[in-house]
Amino acid sequence: MKLKSIIIFSILLLSQISKGNYIENDTLNVLAINGLNIRLAKSGQSEKIGNIKYGESVVIKNTFKFAHKDTIERRAGNWVEINYKDKTGFIFDGYLSKLPVPKLNDFEESEPYFRMREYLSSNFQNIVKPIKIIEPYFDLDGKDGEGFHVSVWTNNLKLKEKGGYEWFEYSFYFEQTRFAEILSLFEIFISQSRGYKAEYKKVIKSYNPSKDLLSKSRKNSEIKIFDFTLTDGIMTKVLTFSGG
Repeated sequence: MKLKSIIIFSILLLSQISKGNYIENDTLNVLAINGLNIRLAKSGQSEKIGNIKYGESVVIKNTFKFAHKDTIERRAGNWVEINYKDKTGFIFDGYLSKLPVPKLNDFEESEPYFRMREYLSSNFQNIVKPIKIIEPYFDLDGKDGEGFHVSVWTNNLKLKEKGGYEWFEYSFYFEQTRFAEILSLFEIFISQSRGYKAEYKKVIKSYNPSKDLLSKSRKNSEIKIFDFTLTDGIMTKVLTFSGG
């Protein structure tokens, strides 16, 4: 690949990392469990002029071409101008999302995985028949065999299910979702599980999200909490759950 092509390709990937997945006049939902502050200026140190509760919606007035970047509570995002009821101000978009809002305290199962699966299956539907592949092992008891199948859902969400004898792995691929949104979802899913919540608080303190393409690696792009892995890929964000 020629140098010019490499430069162009790198610029495109960098724009993929820094660009938001929404535009001006879009309506986004607040996924901050404790609500989101409206500021007088584009800074977390600016005066608070209001608060938006979890699950409420705001209209994006100005993205400033996503030029006002910031990292708050280990999540990368941008400061944008919004309209909310009778207020106009600035908020950090790391807690905003187009994704449907999960209902708090509305899951029958206590484990985060069941909450996540219930949320996804309730809000997204299969649009392509799953492709199933079984590895052709010639074992007699089935213990060495394994296989996987991939399904495509609405909102360009993809699910890959892998499994074998007494083990499984589910990976949800979000191709139109920012990593901050995946973090917000995960925080909501674990909010009722003390063990997961405590472990997440410890792990997130050492997580340093990559600032650009050149510094991006698996080490600084993954968060692991017990049997969950959150991966901040360049083109795709992945939430994986494994067990057995």
